[in-house]
Amino acid sequence: MRTKRGKLIDKGFLYKLLNNRVYVGDAVHKGTAYPGEHTAIISRELWDRVHSILQQSPRARAANTRGRTPALLKGLIFGADGRAMSPTHCRSGGRIYRYYTAAALLKGDVPPGWCAEYRPPRSKPRSSVSS
Repeated sequence: MRTKRGKLIDKGFLYKLLNNRVYVGDAVHKGTAYPGEHTAIISRELWDRVHSILQQSPRARAANTRGRTPALLKGLIFGADGRAMSPTHCRSGGRIYRYYTAAALLKGDVPPGWCAEYRPPRSKPRSSVSS
């Protein structure tokens, strides 16, 4: 999505939007909020709920979000050496790509014959999941 001026909506834009008191019926002048002559777009209760969430640490909020999207195959798929593969992810182009890595690579004890840069293809674990 883009703003009226054509810029992409980013985190900073959302914070400004969520802190705009006009939505709750206030008019702000030189940092002081006054009751506005317009009707509120959102309720004070919703405003307070949003701001209670925003008061939390961004790191704590992110941890809660990540906790809700667990690695579905954790503990269910194993590498060539018999150890469980660990879920990990990378970011590219604003997207998160989740995949599984052999424990040997993470611990630094790569068995003989393994390429040090081995990463399992994303399609193999995904194709073995039945719906």
